[in-house]
Amino acid sequence: MKRLKVGVVGAINMAEIVHLPALSAMTDKLELVAVADINETAARKIADKYGVKYYKTHLDMMDNEQLDIVDIITSPLMHHVIIHDAAKRGIHINVEKPVTMTMPMMDFIIKTVEENGVHFQVSENYPHMPWDIVIRKMRDQGLFGDLVSASLCTPVNTVSFDIAVHHYSQIRDFVGCAPRNLVAAMKVSKFFDADSLEVLDDRVRGFGDIVGAAGGATIEFENGVDARMEFIPFHYDGESKDYYLAGDLRRLVGTKLMVTDNVWPMILPA
Repeated sequence: MKRLKVGVVGAINMAEIVHLPALSAMTDKLELVAVADINETAARKIADKYGVKYYKTHLDMMDNEQLDIVDIITSPLMHHVIIHDAAKRGIHINVEKPVTMTMPMMDFIIKTVEENGVHFQVSENYPHMPWDIVIRKMRDQGLFGDLVSASLCTPVNTVSFDIAVHHYSQIRDFVGCAPRNLVAAMKVSKFFDADSLEVLDDRVRGFGDIVGAAGGATIEFENGVDARMEFIPFHYDGESKDYYLAGDLRRLVGTKLMVTDNVWPMILPA
């Protein structure tokens, strides 16, 4: 079977942590051939590590390599441009979440990939987690009965562009159709001191100052199911010099069955 040639646009951060190790491990199906990134110093080191070519721009890579797939891991502000350039060259596309920042950009992306007949995929992994697959099978087998509502509460970016998109995809995957209306609001918690970020460990600090926000969203889906996303903020205790994260909770309700679980059981290591 022919191996598909893959080029990566954006070679640091998530690319280095997740995408490149995964791509390089799938040697039976994929051949990682090049990376492109404007950060030349960091990207050249990564290219040397994987034994692939380095390019300064995605256009140079696309024009000099016979790519089957491009994996886009850049700022979402640039996704629509890179997707357009890849689609025009007949290159299939995988792109990190969030896909883009505005509805007009999303409409442009959809139009571009459809007109050029290329495959388009978003790196949305949460619906493929083991427990989420089980929940989907339970729904498809009718164990929930008619779906009534879904809710999710988490301390990690529920109304932001980071982890939020994962949880929205989980809820949408369970409900099984597109949303009709969404109303969201967010504010900085009065209990949060931005200076307290200095005491956070690397895992929590990585979420940025958004951990000090509180908010939520109400979603109405086309099939009549209502969903609620709620974010309970990180809290820093100035006296004990410690910080606290609220627990994660998901509740999926049908006329025959309700499931309440931890959102993260199959995602983070113990």
